Amino acid sequence: MAEQINFCQLVEQARQGNRESMDQLAREAELRLRAYVYRTTLDEELTNDLVQEALLEMVKSLKGLRRVQNFWPWVFRIASNKTIDYFRMRKSSRTRQFSTLEDSLLESVLQDETQEALGAVMRRELGQMIFRAIATLKHRQRAILALRCFEEMPYPQIAQAIGCTENEARVSFFRTKQVLKKLLSRRGFSKSSLLMALIFFGKLTAPTKAAALNVTVKSSVLKGVGAKAAILGFAKTPWAAAPAAAVLIAAFVGLNLPSGGLPDRSEVRSVHFVSQGVWDMSDSGSSSSSSSSSFGGSSRSVDGARPMKTKGAYETWMYFPEGPDGPVIRRDQRYNIEQTEEQCGWLQDGNANYYYHAGEKRIYIRNDPLSALVLATDPPESAEFIMAMTGSHPNLKYIRDVKTGLLAGKIDNRVPSVKDFKTKYKYNSLSPKFFEYGWGADTEVVDERDEMHKRGWTYFKINGRVGAKSISGRGRIPFVYSVSKNHSPWVELEIADGFRILDTGRGAYLLERGGAVSGRYPPGSFFKGLCRPWMGIRAYDIVRRDAAEKRIRFENERFAEQGWVRLLADEGASETDVTYSIDMARDVIESIGFSQGEEGDSGEDFLQFSYLDEVADAGAEFIEPAAPDCDLPLAESMGIIWLLRLGEGTLGEL
Repeated sequence: MAEQINFCQLVEQARQGNRESMDQLAREAELRLRAYVYRTTLDEELTNDLVQEALLEMVKSLKGLRRVQNFWPWVFRIASNKTIDYFRMRKSSRTRQFSTLEDSLLESVLQDETQEALGAVMRRELGQMIFRAIATLKHRQRAILALRCFEEMPYPQIAQAIGCTENEARVSFFRTKQVLKKLLSRRGFSKSSLLMALIFFGKLTAPTKAAALNVTVKSSVLKGVGAKAAILGFAKTPWAAAPAAAVLIAAFVGLNLPSGGLPDRSEVRSVHFVSQGVWDMSDSGSSSSSSSSSFGGSSRSVDGARPMKTKGAYETWMYFPEGPDGPVIRRDQRYNIEQTEEQCGWLQDGNANYYYHAGEKRIYIRNDPLSALVLATDPPESAEFIMAMTGSHPNLKYIRDVKTGLLAGKIDNRVPSVKDFKTKYKYNSLSPKFFEYGWGADTEVVDERDEMHKRGWTYFKINGRVGAKSISGRGRIPFVYSVSKNHSPWVELEIADGFRILDTGRGAYLLERGGAVSGRYPPGSFFKGLCRPWMGIRAYDIVRRDAAEKRIRFENERFAEQGWVRLLADEGASETDVTYSIDMARDVIESIGFSQGEEGDSGEDFLQFSYLDEVADAGAEFIEPAAPDCDLPLAESMGIIWLLRLGEGTLGEL
């Protein structure tokens, strides 16, 4: 009680303008606000900014505080409002990055030399799993957890801090506990481990080491978590004094650590690795040689007899803003093979594709991104199929995590002079901020993009015929991820005297001649097999990836300006060969030809694509069509199979 009276006196003195009291109050508030804001945002840089804004607001508004006893709910409300405003502007209340987990929090835990290596590794894995579970919660859920569990606030004060009723605070806290239990259970934690997980999370996110040692969560706050979790000795044990704490926790609460500590595939948001780039010395240049940093091999069969020469080491970072099946933003840095000297670099930031020429000290902005034929996050079956089609060198050994299917490592022996070049894949260690770039005003920048790529999106037309039926179509395509929301992709195809295909952000549909909907599919279903440059992957790779998804065999060849991909007729899948002609410089599909039989000639069945350099005078022709009202059940996407059915003339029969 005396401590509470002294603090109230401190607040009152600060309200009266006492400089020393204000400084002391700001220091105490900063510690608690920093822990609270970080626990709700899981972003260290954002936390710094929001805490400073909240402290400035506190200093400016302190005189308006009516009751000094309400100081903490009041100041937490300021911080909550700042955080809510930030997420509202970005229309997302979920964190998408874990860089601070890897780079600051866990690293600081592991720096103590008195800890055993096994304990450090286990703590890192525990921390990763707990952070990913809590990161899945919405901001408001994390805020209530932080206030109730770590600030030990009663519900009336929580309601005041986050701006809700007391009953809403109670209900939200109860539901948050249930959600978090389920999230932890999916990661191998027992049902009674919620208390342990929150204590672990609280220690990692404490503002100081001293504060971390004092982090506890009262078992009464989390009713029903079980006696075992409530009596964990780990809850009050300093890090350095418990080198095998994670092992003890596993024994107490029945935790099953995943092999390799890798996340579930659906949870992957980034991957980071260093690989060896090689040059096929016998390659004539007409076909693509082995990618410098991609997972897969070359575009031709490799027998291992060709001489290989190292091109150095390539460090690759990939960020998946919508998960591993969505767009990818990539960054590559080339080094000498010893990794002591930086050379050229390739960058993406969601706005453009950049190439840094180390010799010229110049930035080039280009239409097309880097090769991304196979990603470390791809399902094993798809990756293996692509490598079977394109060729995998016998001196490459891939290592996959048994539980998650993710690529865990690679051993490269393609270059005799560089033995056992090891690649280790590290997941969810990157922040989106890592892909925000800047360079000095004196850096020369050469923009090589065409007008539609500078704009970031364009309209396109489709004309052609299949059999005796003419086909016409139109659509819109974004070229980079940053504009894919405001200028979202859509496509409409009309088959003469037949049916219509429509794909918009609301859904994909097959419509009969009279307009009745005969099939309803997920959005993007009819973009499978078409250009999707907003994915951050070049069109040449997208076509092959779409084919591999449905196990459609293919052949491919490319030159500097032109690429061809041919999907092969396969008994039981399709009787039609489909041949793509791809403009490599503009990174778009030029045409798709259809043929049946062994001649391999597309004949007169084709789709021809044209893209608008200027869109100012596009007119009503390119107004996005409205999605039809439809209560049909959602069918599974056909993938690229729809295009094969179109070529056969059987799509309308589905």
